[in-house]
Amino acid sequence: MTQLTGSLWWLLQNSLFDPVLPIWAEDARAGILGGKEKERRTIAGNYTRLADDRRDRIEHSDSVDVRLEHSSGSTIVKVNYWVVRSKDDGGSAQPIDSYVDPYQPVAYTYFGQTHGTDERRFTAERLQLPYLAKFLILQVELDHLLPAARRELLSSTRDRLKRTPFFFEMRERICAALAEDDELIRLNDVRKEELLSRHSDKDREHMRQRFAQLMERLKPGVDASTGGRGEAEGGRPPSGTREREPLDPLPTRDEPTFLRIANTKRPIPVRLDRQALIRIESDAPDGYLTSLIHAKLTIACHPPGISAREQVRFPRRTGAPHGPTH
Repeated sequence: MTQLTGSLWWLLQNSLFDPVLPIWAEDARAGILGGKEKERRTIAGNYTRLADDRRDRIEHSDSVDVRLEHSSGSTIVKVNYWVVRSKDDGGSAQPIDSYVDPYQPVAYTYFGQTHGTDERRFTAERLQLPYLAKFLILQVELDHLLPAARRELLSSTRDRLKRTPFFFEMRERICAALAEDDELIRLNDVRKEELLSRHSDKDREHMRQRFAQLMERLKPGVDASTGGRGEAEGGRPPSGTREREPLDPLPTRDEPTFLRIANTKRPIPVRLDRQALIRIESDAPDGYLTSLIHAKLTIACHPPGISAREQVRFPRRTGAPHGPTH
């Protein structure tokens, strides 16, 4: 009951995001308590918890009133949001998990009770704050909505909101309102820099480990430039060392007069569900296929019907046509 995440206490704090009055959660199970007195925890809601933690764990918080237009008249919703500090001590990568479900950090409440949630994708994609998605908590208060607008959103089961056009319009207006907070944009950039810095440190450590492993394989007294197997005459050349000789530029014409396959190996094997490189030579000028609307290159196969239609790009070379074709 008392765990910081996933417990009854955590569930009630999230379900009753801002209750009108605090409640008690008590545990009187003798088998669990082992003869101790019953345990009691106060449930004041995440709104109160976030307000109390504002100095230590909350980096930024604010509220905004969002005006909406409904068929019954003009109405408003209030949006409260908090940015939780990142943990530099190697703690949870999702510090909001001690308050809300990290995958559902947006809560829609009516008189403090959570009636629906929204996915973290809303923060990453709609608000365009992808690096702040694991640190941002939002509460949308539906208390001030007109009765007709509220009935259009709230379901009788109280476990989700109705996905009506008014709901999506409300989400868009919330996005527009939060986009005006420059501090959110700044904190998103800060989280991005922190993430890239951690990745750079990991990459450098990985490179050091790889270098140490390579040095262990190189025995003292062995020439590092000594060739290995496959490099002798008649052996297989090492991968990544083959170079194709530069080709002489082809003369070009205003209109192409020939088109030929330049692959040295014939026929060109194409395995099922695999790709093959086909080199094309022509005397067409550069950009011939892209500059002419009706120009196209069609590649057929034999027997017909076993190839898929894909875009083909010619290798960049003087005198060779290039660009997407059929």
